Formats: sequence, structure tokens, C-alpha cells
Amino acid sequence: MPTDIDHVLTTSLPQPGLPMASLNGKPYAWGSWGSPVAKAEYGGDKTMSISRIDISETLNYEITDWLTANANIGYNTYSKTLDEVKNSIQYYNITGEKVVLTDPTQAKSYYRQMNERADNYTLTGYLNGHKDFGKHGTSLTAGVQYEFKDFKRFGATAENILEGIEIINGTGDIKLYDTSRYQNSILSYFFRANYDFDSRYLLEVNGRYDGSSKFLAENRWAFFWGVSAGWRINEEKFLKDVSWINNLKLRASYAEVGNQSGIGNYDGVQLYNLHSNSGAYIGSGLISYLATNGTFASKTRSWERIKNYNIAVDFGFNIAKGHNINGTVEYFQKRNDNMLVSVTLPGTLGDSAPSANVGKFKDWGWEGQVTYNGKTGDVEYHVGGTLTFARNELTEYQGTAVKSPGYHSNYVGYGLSSLFGYRYAGKIQNEEQRQAYLALYYNNNGIGMSNNLRVGDNMYCDENGDGKLDENDLIYLGSSNPEISYSFNLGASWKGIDFSVVFQGAANRFIYRGNSTNWVVPYRGLYMNNLASSIGNVWSEDNPDAYYAPYTNDSNINQYNYQASSLTAQDGRYLRLKTLSIGYTFPKKWLQATKVIENLRVYFNGTDLWETTKISDGWDPESRIATSGTALYPFTRNFTFGMNVTF
Repeated sequence: MPTDIDHVLTTSLPQPGLPMASLNGKPYAWGSWGSPVAKAEYGGDKTMSISRIDISETLNYEITDWLTANANIGYNTYSKTLDEVKNSIQYYNITGEKVVLTDPTQAKSYYRQMNERADNYTLTGYLNGHKDFGKHGTSLTAGVQYEFKDFKRFGATAENILEGIEIINGTGDIKLYDTSRYQNSILSYFFRANYDFDSRYLLEVNGRYDGSSKFLAENRWAFFWGVSAGWRINEEKFLKDVSWINNLKLRASYAEVGNQSGIGNYDGVQLYNLHSNSGAYIGSGLISYLATNGTFASKTRSWERIKNYNIAVDFGFNIAKGHNINGTVEYFQKRNDNMLVSVTLPGTLGDSAPSANVGKFKDWGWEGQVTYNGKTGDVEYHVGGTLTFARNELTEYQGTAVKSPGYHSNYVGYGLSSLFGYRYAGKIQNEEQRQAYLALYYNNNGIGMSNNLRVGDNMYCDENGDGKLDENDLIYLGSSNPEISYSFNLGASWKGIDFSVVFQGAANRFIYRGNSTNWVVPYRGLYMNNLASSIGNVWSEDNPDAYYAPYTNDSNINQYNYQASSLTAQDGRYLRLKTLSIGYTFPKKWLQATKVIENLRVYFNGTDLWETTKISDGWDPESRIATSGTALYPFTRNFTFGMNVTF
């Protein structure tokens, strides 16, 4: 793979029709811009070699007819070697007769090599007992689990290389690159006890005592537990003879689980980085030096304790022979009362503050699922759907939350990925209106308003009426997390032909792509290619309600016009045909004649074949909210034709 493949995948061409090479086929440059094709072709290659071994052995021993001992021993390891070459490239003018750019220079060409290895060990042992006493059923599982990971990575970069030498080389500076070493482990003691009476009343209690090396000794261990209960109502005598009910179950649960994601391996210890050959110039070269890793050590961090509450009803009804309905309705709630969040310390301390258990968060909602199965003659079919409504909220935060337009996850009373911006007040329609708007707010604004605003540029509301436009006028615009998610599916089969389709969608979701990217702001960069979504939708006297302001490459005006607001926050709802599958399974009597093929099915699968959405910028409505690089991608269609054969 080319080392500079990202220049091909993420580069916007400075102008339409720009040549990729000179007239005689040499690398072409326009000013300081070098052709991405030349970077991929001549800039060097990146190769990766990976080897992996996975071993897992399970041992079972029956002690009595009701008690067994079980053990699992696992080991996996992988080794990775990455070689990356960055060659110097000379770029020419359009005729290919004159070198106009060298990037990188020969002195900055490099060969980079990185070697990585990880060894993972797991050991699990437990006893499992099961005993029935008449209508009473009991079972108990108790055991221990240990996981250990050992990771090593070493890299080096040599500059001023000889091209074509397939081993690390160079006569320039040699520096360490991406060097890392760590170990972590977790030890858990666990149990689970189950009881049921007459297959009607179900009870489970479980617990685990976890210790993680990521925490200091005084914060390392924590106990987590849970309990769940179920009532199979249809097994009661008053419903046992009701033939049209095949399942009716009420269940509820409460569980506490631990979370250590986001915790570094040595956050309780002050770490230092070695900067090789990058310090002051002393004697004949640059010195190496040590510096902190930029973050203070934490002495108080501990496990996040996440509390989960659930209550649900499972149901199943027989409508007629061969026809039934099954489904679930569930209410859920999740609470985290010691959430790890970022905090702020005085800047005079020099390093960043570590995250701390000073946040409280809750998530709650409803979820439902239903499926109808039917059969008419030789045709079997099903229709079903799911619907989820979910909200979340940060209920307490002891860090520092600074108001600004855009997405935030640290405002108390709001959910994660909440979007804030200004209320859009329309476009400036004439010079008189422009002068009045500037007179009111230019000297009292903190939203990037410049004195060279044009007719056709945006206006924003003074939400709190204090005569200023600043962060105090920000309003909540929504969240990128959908409050409503849904899907529905249907399928059928008839004499070997099968068909299935799934539609999927979301609602109560708002997307803001940002204002610092060439992908969503027309002509933000001089001579930049742009999406066609703005064509016919730019302000003019004849189009006063257009979405886009008049084209400009003035960064200050673009920053102002396309900042987060009720205009630029797009309605992120969508519905799409997620999957479509059509297949045919050949009758076995046809295949018997071959005496070789046991089963044969041919099929077609399609993904994302159709969608409807309020998103207007041309990007996939499911894509992330990030606004640069390959994080955004347009609609795609995927088609697969295949065959499954069993011999």
C-alpha cells in the first residue's frame, strides 16, 4: 500500500481539471500542491506482516451426577512488522522541463520500521452444580478467572535514505518511533445461583469480585452483583388450558457492573516520555530528553459502577394453525453515579488533569419487538419490527464546562453528544438591514461577526435580550444520538425460493457537520471542488430564502455563516432499505444425481439500496458527525451474488 494513500483518499483537488502529471508524464506541482497521484506512485510503500497463534483448551470432569468441574486455558499471540518508506519526490511544471517543488527533501526522506508483539493468557476454572428436589430446581456456579496481557512495540525512523533498499537504512538522524511497553491483568472471583419452582417462578443471583492492575492497590478491588426474577404466567393453572397463549412471561432485573474503559494501564503512576534526538543542539547533535506524558497521575480513580434496571413482558399468541405472534416489551434504565469525566486544573500546573469519578449519568427508555409468523399452503412468511425510544442525561458534573457552539457531552441536564448553537434569524436581505444589524451587535458580539458582512449573510437572535450576541444566546438544538430507532422486516419462502428485506431508520436526531471543512462549506478553499448540493440554493434577490449564503472564500465570513445554528443543524432522520436477500435452494432430489453435491443455494444480497432522508449535504445519514478525512462518506450501494455449496 502506498505510504501516502491518505493523500489520494482525502485530498480535495485545488481546481477542476487540474492535471495529475506533466505533459511528458512526470510528477506535476501547482504552487506548493503536489499531485496526489505522484505521492502514491513515487512516494514509497507501506507493508505489514502479521502472524498469529490461538490456542484454547477446555477440560471437564464429572465429580458426581450433579457436580462438574470445568477449566479453560487460553493463549494467543500475534506479531506485527510494519515497514514504511517515504521517498523524496521532484515535481515539475506542466511541460515537465523544470523542477518546481521537492517534497519531501532528500534529507527528510525516511525508512520507518515498527515491530509489535502481544501475548494474552487466560485461565478460567469453575464448579457447576445442578440438583432438582421435586418441583424445586437449583443450580450453582462458582469460579475464578484470570487474564494477563503483555504488549511490546518498538519503532525507529532513519532519515536521508537510499531508495530501493528493502531494509531500514539512512545516513541522517535516527529516532525512536512509537515505542511502547505495558502489561495489564484482571482477576475475578464469580458465582451464579439459580432457583426455579415448578418452571413458573425463576430467580437468579450473581456476583463477581474484580481486581484490575489499572488501579492503585487501594482502589483495585470492587464487588458487583445482580439479581433477576421471572414469572411464567402461562404456566399457572388459570392459563394452562388457554391454547391461544403459548408464552406469557414477566421478568425484572437489577445488576451492577464495573467499567474500566478509558483508564490507562499506569494512570496511577507519573509517566515520562523519552524524546530521542529532538532536544537542544549541543555538540554535534540534538540531545535526547525526558518529559512528562502531559497528564498528572491519579491517586483516587476507581471502577465505574453502572447500575442497570430492567422490567419486561415476553408474549406469544397462537392466532390460528400455523399463525402466531411473538414479542417483547421492555423498560430499561442505566445509571452511573461515579462516571469518569475530564476535569480542569489551573493552567499554571503545566499538565492536564486526569479524569476523575465525579460525574453522574443516566440512560433510560423503552424497547419493543414483535414478529408475526404465518403459513398458507407451501408459503411460509414472517413480518416483524422493532422500536426503541431512549434518552440520556448528564445529571452531575464537577468538571469545567465551557459554552461554545457545537457538540458537547459535559453540560449538566443534557445528554451526550448534545448540540448547541444560535437561533437563525434569516438572511440579510438589503443594505439597510445589514447596517442596522451591524449597528446593534458588531461592537457587542462574541460569535465571530466581522464588519464586512454582506447582504445575503446570516443573522442570529439575541436569545436572552441583553443587546449582545455571545455564548449566553446559545440554545439546545438536539443530539446526534437518535431518540427513536426502528426497523421492520418481512420475508417469505416457497418451494426453495426465499426472500427477506429489512428497513431501518432513526428519528429525533440532529446532525451538524462543522464549519471548518471543504466538504460542507462551498468554496471555503480557493479553487476547491465542491459538492453540487449548493447549486440553485444560494441566496440572491430572486432566491431570498436559500440555505447557502453567497459564495466566498473569506474564512471569517464562512466561519460565521456556517457555525452551529438552527439553520446548519440538519434533521438527521432517515429510513433506508438496509438489506435485501433473494435466494433459491435446489431440491435435494436434483442434487442426488450428481452424487457429489449435498446442498446448493444461489443468492443475491443488496445493502443500502434505497433511502429517504432530511440530510441535505450529500453524505450518508448514518455516518459519524466528524467532518474531515474519511470519517464522512456518501451513499453507497452494495450488491453481492453468491453460491453456497456443500459437498
